[in-house]
Amino acid sequence: MNLLTIILVLGTQYSELQFERAEVGIKLLKKTPSAIILFAGGKKTNSRGHSEVYSEGARMLRSAFRHRNLDPNKALVETFSKNTAQNAMCAPVIWKSACLQPDTVIVVTHKFHLSRARKIFESAWHLAPWSLQFETVSDPEDVEWRAKLEIELMKNVQLDLQEARRLKSNCSRQKSCLHLTKGVH
Repeated sequence: MNLLTIILVLGTQYSELQFERAEVGIKLLKKTPSAIILFAGGKKTNSRGHSEVYSEGARMLRSAFRHRNLDPNKALVETFSKNTAQNAMCAPVIWKSACLQPDTVIVVTHKFHLSRARKIFESAWHLAPWSLQFETVSDPEDVEWRAKLEIELMKNVQLDLQEARRLKSNCSRQKSCLHLTKGVH
């Protein structure tokens, strides 16, 4: 039996942090021949109500193709989720739609985000048939305000999970992971 590892790189609205996470995910992929990388994150809306052109997941994927010669057969993208709880709900839908069943999932995020991400994923996946691991990226220099924000966001974890469960069916309609090299948004 072949063991499969999914490396789940969480998106973030901050571009520089997205690419730091993607870089760590790609390094893990190169060290783990049986792995597939999944870049996760949807489009955000700015303060004027305009949606971004590309989703967080698609930006990381495009960068990996351009700058790291990523093999398209080793990558998936999830472009619907708007937060960490939705990442947890949508990621399995994406890999199942590609007929993949991992033995291990490694979630890649920053250290300042780890406590909340761990709480969300352990809660969402408590009955999952795969083992869950985390790989952290070093925190940026301006981590203090980000850490404070994470403490505030931690208060909403259960509400975020409830909303994400309701929205999970929307993930099922996403087909972009099956056509990676064409029109990823």
